Amino acid sequence: MKVVGLITEYNPFHNGHKYHIEQAKKITGADHVVVVMSGNFVQRGAPAIIDKYTRTQMALQEGADLIFELPVTYATASAEYFALGAVSILDSLGFVDSICFGSECGDITLLTEIASVLCDEPPAYQILLNENIKKGQSFPLARENALTTYLSNPDTQTQNEHKDLVDVLASPNNILGIEYIKALKLLNSNIQPYTITRICSGYHEESLTGSISSASSIRQHINTNIVEPKKLDELKESMPPMAFELLRSAQDKSSPIVDDDFSMALYYKLLYSDPDILTDYLDVNEDYAKRILNERANFQSISSYAESLKTKNLTRARINRMLFHILLNIKKDLYDSSSKAHPIYLRLLGMRKESSFLIKSSNLDSSQPIITKMGTAKEFLSEVSYRHLQLEVQASTLYNQVVYQKYGTILKDEYRRGIVIL
Repeated sequence: MKVVGLITEYNPFHNGHKYHIEQAKKITGADHVVVVMSGNFVQRGAPAIIDKYTRTQMALQEGADLIFELPVTYATASAEYFALGAVSILDSLGFVDSICFGSECGDITLLTEIASVLCDEPPAYQILLNENIKKGQSFPLARENALTTYLSNPDTQTQNEHKDLVDVLASPNNILGIEYIKALKLLNSNIQPYTITRICSGYHEESLTGSISSASSIRQHINTNIVEPKKLDELKESMPPMAFELLRSAQDKSSPIVDDDFSMALYYKLLYSDPDILTDYLDVNEDYAKRILNERANFQSISSYAESLKTKNLTRARINRMLFHILLNIKKDLYDSSSKAHPIYLRLLGMRKESSFLIKSSNLDSSQPIITKMGTAKEFLSEVSYRHLQLEVQASTLYNQVVYQKYGTILKDEYRRGIVIL
């Protein structure tokens, strides 16, 4: 029996995700698919357009066997922490043989080579990185330029001198893939990485492109046609039928949820903040804290506020992550105290009945029990792990309250909502 792990958001689930599941099983020879999925908040620093339990049901209907939750403290983090949190969950289960992710380049050898440089940090690379930082380049840009120079140098004996490394390192799924491989190396994991080339639609594509459309374009279509419900039917071609029906049944009842639905909550929190408070939050340094507060008087909504905070070296995605870390109370010390405590916890969101045997076998290898009942979690989690779980509970409670305020729909809280079983 072989098991492949996937790291996902399914925001929402579409045909490209179904293709990913099918191809992952095909190229790895896997019999079962285990998914680690972000909860109600996602990596670009935003709420999921539809809640995590509905997305779990979508994935189970389309071929996933088990769905585990990626804690909000990692789901909203930078690519490095996002990957480390997700990979550590798959590794800790003990029965996952491989991991398969989509990438723009589709070249596992190149991505592994880059990951090895970032893990080992050879002296020549370190010199290039430090030189770029001294030139005033932001760390991501300095790292990209250092890697490009290092891997293009014949003296490094790289196998990929002729690759367009700039494009590779500028593509979001390539970057995540590199971080997944880095995480496997750091954890000394036996899980083997595989990649498939993303097809048709680009990651940031905002227009529907037929049967394979990006999640970004699907969200854009939903958000721009809220007042025209019939327009939702145009998504039928881009989503599996059952996933589409779940999305349509939630329309104007619990979905869509967008950044600006949280504007009032964030603004209220910023009113009681000063630079010393803001620098406690993940990704917020002293300069960013001052900038956030200097623009506070012009706050109208999260989206307009984030746009006003943009600079040449400060991307919209990073700004959004900072703002949601502030909103959700995600602080730096969580990572200082838990940097060697991976995984934080193993929480099951959903499973197929016929795959339940995987859960039973996992406890033979896992150092942590799998959380299936929230009420008992405190009994066996460490203090740090329980703190992460509590932040997940609080984030989901806020999400549910926004759903209620927007649509009048009451969603069950984390202690009353059971595992999704198909």
